Amino acid sequence: AARTFLASLEPGQRARIVRGLDDNAARTDWSNLPSAIYPRTAGVPLGELSDAQRRAFHDLLAVALSGTGYGEAATIMW
Repeated sequence: AARTFLASLEPGQRARIVRGLDDNAARTDWSNLPSAIYPRTAGVPLGELSDAQRRAFHDLLAVALSGTGYGEAATIMW
């Protein structure tokens, strides 16, 4: 599912998402505050993904999370 999602991305999108395991800034610089308060500097907003990319992203979440976890995440995103 991860390979399928990454393969669905445009090169520029992929460059904004993929980070090395030794990239401490990418690993530790995050917040669950609204983006207006804590601007996002990495990643790709879900709204910028095509329908096919969004489906691949949801497929990835579904295999990475428990059924309950995926249901909660999908509900929050909705």
